[in-house]
Amino acid sequence: HPPVQPDAVQVEPAGLPEIPIGPKRLDTVAALLSDIDPVNRRLGLLRLGQKADPANLSALIQALPIETDSFLLAAELAVLKSFPGPEAFQAALPFLHHKVDRVRANAAETLAGLNRSEAAPHLRPLLEDPDNRVQANAILALAQENAVDLLPTLKRLCSDSRELWRRSALYIISSMPRPDLLPQIESLLGDVEPRVRDLAFEILGDFSKEGIPGAAQLRGKIEVRIQMERDRGHFFENT
Repeated sequence: HPPVQPDAVQVEPAGLPEIPIGPKRLDTVAALLSDIDPVNRRLGLLRLGQKADPANLSALIQALPIETDSFLLAAELAVLKSFPGPEAFQAALPFLHHKVDRVRANAAETLAGLNRSEAAPHLRPLLEDPDNRVQANAILALAQENAVDLLPTLKRLCSDSRELWRRSALYIISSMPRPDLLPQIESLLGDVEPRVRDLAFEILGDFSKEGIPGAAQLRGKIEVRIQMERDRGHFFENT
């Protein structure tokens, strides 16, 4: 569920460093991340993404609470995952309660990536989050810790009337290749939405390549069904 960057970014000056009267040096990651211009803050993030230098961790942590652009804040949280340790974990924790969906989603993913077992009790409340991506990240982390009953949770997502939630179910399934998840894939191979069907078939192919028991047989059965439908279509075209 990739975030969508807004066309125009409105930056509130409150809480950000004042604009200096003279020229400002922007030759460090810290200076870029604290700059009032969001373009420079993006540049700082790009530099961080290229090399997760531990020396820049404090600058990133200081940038989080003053960032006013939710897209940049979510990106900062994603980069934070590259800095293992308790400092990064504690810095990400408050953002599980942020008002913006993508920020909560990235905070959950980062916390799970930094320390999944420690993150588990903090992620459990997100099972009731109103956003599909937030829920999916929490479910995946908790399932990997055996802290949630995965199959009933996936069945709920797979039967949801909203397409995004069914696609979130497939995201979780793709991250946990197990034979007991094949029935959920099969249920979505007949979904009313082509994007859901295509994604389910793609994941089934990945399961088959990874040698998940039963995946190759299910894929063969589906391919036969697809060919029969094509032949049926050709028959009616020629009558």
